[in-house]
Amino acid sequence: MIKAVGFYPLFNMRKSEILEVKEQFAARGFRYVGTARSVDELKDILKEQDIKIVAIKDFNAHWNNVEKLRLVMAVGQRKWFHVHAEDFNLLNNLKEDIEWE
Repeated sequence: MIKAVGFYPLFNMRKSEILEVKEQFAARGFRYVGTARSVDELKDILKEQDIKIVAIKDFNAHWNNVEKLRLVMAVGQRKWFHVHAEDFNLLNNLKEDIEWE
C-alpha cells in the first residue's frame, strides 16, 4: 500500500478536514500514516516511514528562505499534493505515477 503523510504548517486544518483528506487517500488505495505541523515533524515521519506522497495545505508566507529550503529538502523526490477539494481527483494520477516508478 502506498503511504502518505499530511503537512499542514499553519494549523488551519480542522479535524474534520484532516479526516476528509484521510478518507480521500483511503478511497484511492493510499495509507495515510500521520500529520505533521512543522518541517521537523515532517522529517521525523519521513525517516520512520516509506512515504511516497506528501499532502500539503498552505504555506507560511513568513518563512525565510532557510525554512522553505528545509521543506523542499524534506520532501525530496517524493510526490506532493496540494490539498484542495477540487484537486482530489489528481490523486489518481499521482498513484499511477508512483506505481510506474
